Amino acid sequence: MDITIRKVVSSERPTLDNLYQFYVYEMACFFDKPVSADGRFDIRSEDLTPYWTSPNHWPYFIYKGSDLIGFCLLRYVTSPVSRFDVEQFFILRPYQGCGAGEQAFAQLIAQHPGRWQIRVMRNNISALTFWRRCVQRFSSEPAEEEDIIEVGLPLFRLYFHSSPD
Repeated sequence: MDITIRKVVSSERPTLDNLYQFYVYEMACFFDKPVSADGRFDIRSEDLTPYWTSPNHWPYFIYKGSDLIGFCLLRYVTSPVSRFDVEQFFILRPYQGCGAGEQAFAQLIAQHPGRWQIRVMRNNISALTFWRRCVQRFSSEPAEEEDIIEVGLPLFRLYFHSSPD
């Protein structure tokens, strides 16, 4: 499968905003997120501003061949420990379950070796299964898992370290 990632440039922000609607739609079953009167999810666009202004935030598009199939919002956090953090990761439903996400994540790991964390909603079993599989595959040492509450949401946080191949 021909999966590639590419950094999103600021002129492509409307495309990322459009894909983000699909992401929120998929996540809406895990928390109460109704649509607004115009039929769209009310998303605070300023939440994505650091991806255009901060050197420690990287937005990526994910492609299968020339088809845009998803995105990843990656950032580098320094508290409590410095590490890469997958803020959001999304693959369009028709491309889920065929290895596209794992291949995209492998490319992210290759471009950003080091310490990582991934936060997953406790009740998102399919995402938790996906991330545990990825962490097991790409971790260069035993991974850690922590049960947390963050911004009122019950999450699992997975910690691991990747090394360049």
